[in-house]
This record gives sequence, structure tokens and C-alpha cells, in this order.
Amino acid sequence: MAKYQQGANKNAPSGTIYLRAKPRYKANEAFKAVLKKLLLAEPLRWNDVLKLYTTKVYTITQSDKILNGMRLLEGGDEDLPETIDESVFEGARSTDIQIIETVIQDNEE
Repeated sequence: MAKYQQGANKNAPSGTIYLRAKPRYKANEAFKAVLKKLLLAEPLRWNDVLKLYTTKVYTITQSDKILNGMRLLEGGDEDLPETIDESVFEGARSTDIQIIETVIQDNEE
């Protein structure tokens, strides 16, 4: 869980959850391909300071899908947990996700 970096709430939990992950050696492209399908509005970003990828995670369900996708990669079932630690989401800011169908009409006549 992220913490506020400044202001009156400095070091208090912000309610935002981030994934921090690093792919195995020579598995960078496969790792990014799996995660890209599972991320919602946030892109996967490389953090030069931490030397790993970070992205915002919105729900326990999304976290579970990400973990399962990572476990499918070579070696993932050997050292990754089978389930996520849901306690990380205690106190997280709730997120409502709505999918709205759009129709594009061609007005040329």
C-alpha cells in the first residue's frame, strides 16, 4: 500500500495499492505481455531506482488474475505464492469499475 509522501498525512497509508514485480532473466517480454492484458487504466512502468516494474492495482480480483498470470510464466509456479495476501487491501480506497459500450456511427451519406 502506498503512503503519502508529504503534507499533513505524510507516511500515512494513501489507500492506493501498487504491484512491484521483476521478471525472470530473459522473460521481460513475456512478463509484459501477460500483465498488459490484466492492467486496467495503468501502464506497467519501470522504476529505475527500485529496478523493477510498478503499476497500480485496483481490486483483489485483479491482483489474483495478475498473480495467476505470473505463475503461468516459466518458473512462476516454483517461487510465487498460490494466492494473494488479501490483508494488503484492508484500508484500500474502493474502486468502482464500469465498462460502457460505445457505438461509433459513420455519418457519411
